[in-house]
Amino acid sequence: MAEPLVKALCKAYPGACEQRVLEGSPHPCGQLPLELAVTKGWDARVVDVVQKTYPKAAETLDPVKVPGGILKKAFPPPGKGLPDQEFLNELGGPEVLSNDIKGATVAVLALSGWNKDKQPTTPKGMRWVRKAAEECRPLPKLEVVMLLPKPDPKNLENGWSDGREVQRLLEEKLHKKACKDAKNASKRAKKAEGFAKKARSRRPVVWRRLHFTDTTRVHRTMTWVVSFSILSAFRAA
Repeated sequence: MAEPLVKALCKAYPGACEQRVLEGSPHPCGQLPLELAVTKGWDARVVDVVQKTYPKAAETLDPVKVPGGILKKAFPPPGKGLPDQEFLNELGGPEVLSNDIKGATVAVLALSGWNKDKQPTTPKGMRWVRKAAEECRPLPKLEVVMLLPKPDPKNLENGWSDGREVQRLLEEKLHKKACKDAKNASKRAKKAEGFAKKARSRRPVVWRRLHFTDTTRVHRTMTWVVSFSILSAFRAA
């Protein structure tokens, strides 16, 4: 999508970047425009415009599963009937609520019976934009992924790491692993070379002995044959 068009849309209606679409399966809370932009392969400059319009989208956690059987009634699987519209109307529809907690924003369905007193402390069981980018195929471009932050895997209160810093640490880790693998490969090569030298040093002794024995046998055989031929000549005379 053209960058000028997205810029114009975000400027005219910035609230559109907060609106969710495709609620239901496979994502109960739907998807934010930022996630769609990333997973649909938009250019990094366009993704950057959408993210800057609504920065909280990159740090929003969505539950992978909504507990209870309410979701099945609201969003039945394909071919299993239509959603219970009366049921949805009673609950106010599949409204998505955003609850701000320390270090993140958690999105939940209003009809899921979410207990606000039990907010998550880790991103386990949640999904966010960077995670969606890393799981989608084909993978987005690296410059797009580097725009997206990543939460602390153990504690949400520790905040989010900048996408570029995450990439730098990853490359540093891969570089150290490559150096370690190269060092181990060099050690194995030297060890194999040492074994090969020892094996080569033993072979000439065996072959010299065999060569000497064969030469002696040939010499004796030839002498006997020549002597036999001379004696035969004298007898014939």
